[in-house]
Amino acid sequence: MRKSAARRFFSQWSTHEKPCECFEMNVKCAAAATLLLSLHAGCFASDLEFECEQASSPLMKEASTWSELKVAAINFRDSCFDGYIGEGISENLTRKAVLDWPGFLSVLSSDCSQPLFKLLLDSLNATVDENRLRELVRLSGELCPADAADKCGLIVKASIAAIEDFSN
Repeated sequence: MRKSAARRFFSQWSTHEKPCECFEMNVKCAAAATLLLSLHAGCFASDLEFECEQASSPLMKEASTWSELKVAAINFRDSCFDGYIGEGISENLTRKAVLDWPGFLSVLSSDCSQPLFKLLLDSLNATVDENRLRELVRLSGELCPADAADKCGLIVKASIAAIEDFSN
C-alpha cells in the first residue's frame, strides 16, 4: 500500500498539470515542520528557565535563612545567574548581608561558604542600590574580623567597582 501511494505521488508530480501546487504543498509542510521544531526548542528554553527559577527560589526569598541560602548556592548553576533571576538574587543577598551582618560573617567563616560568597560577589553590581553598596563597603571595612579580612577586601573592591559603574 505504501509503494502505491508513493508511486501515485511521484506520478502526480511528473504528470501534474500544475506542478507548482505540489511544490507549494512541500513548502507548507517544511514550514510546519520548522514551526514544530521551534516550538519544541521553546519547550527546552522554558524547562531551563523553570529549573533556574526553582533553584533560585530560596536565594530570592527574604525569609530564607543563611543555612538555606548556603545550600541553595551550592546547588545553583552559574548559567542561571542572569536577567531577572540574577537581579532578584543580587537584591536579596545584598539586603540580607547589610541587615544581618553578624549572620553573614558567621556564614563566611564556615567551610562550605564559597558558593554563597561567590554569588554575593557576583551580586555586587550596578543593579544594586548604591547606598546598599556603600553600606557593604563600610561594614566590610569597619566590622570585619581578621579571619575574614580577605573576603571583606573582595567585597569592598567589588562594591566600589559597582559604585563607579553608576558614575559611568
